[in-house]
Amino acid sequence: NGTGKELVASSIHHSGPRKNKPFVPVDCTTLAPSLIETELFGHVRGAFTGAIQGKTGLLEMADGGTVFLDEIGNLPIDLQAKLLRALQNREIRAVGSNETVKLNARILAATNCDLERAVRIGTFRKDLYYRLNVVQIRVPPLRERKNDILLLANRFLEKFNNRDGPPWKLSADAVAALTAYDWPGNVRELENAIARGVALGS
Repeated sequence: NGTGKELVASSIHHSGPRKNKPFVPVDCTTLAPSLIETELFGHVRGAFTGAIQGKTGLLEMADGGTVFLDEIGNLPIDLQAKLLRALQNREIRAVGSNETVKLNARILAATNCDLERAVRIGTFRKDLYYRLNVVQIRVPPLRERKNDILLLANRFLEKFNNRDGPPWKLSADAVAALTAYDWPGNVRELENAIARGVALGS
């Protein structure tokens, strides 16, 4: 967690031929199980109680661009089957609809769990795993990529530096402290540390 998977996915999107189209990140852990299907695939008016108007799904919203499915291992098994069909047939069907629309989006998926083990114990579909696992990129923890620490820290300084006067810079002591620390919370912890330093004026 916190290694910067979404940053990597965003970089892939913005450096490729789809960069002028939408980049749609989806955190599968934050969506309620009852809402994941309509969030991904959309629904038509009257599809279920409370569906007073139709909704375009995130997969369709990413038309021509990239969908980033973060924590794909948390996707319910029944929705794994529907996602697999969408990827195989390259088409989406909204909840309550008999019509399909073409799926024209690159799918990037990420997880911090062992999907091979999930396949063995039956919590993740083997066919979906192989459909998604075309090119695999391992994003190591920050402690294994010390050279990234100062690059990221300076980027976060730029992000949070909104005060008048000269911009914040890292002191030699700060550089030593940042590079010596193991960052168990990874990139997210580093970003919070820089934000806190800027907020406290230190």
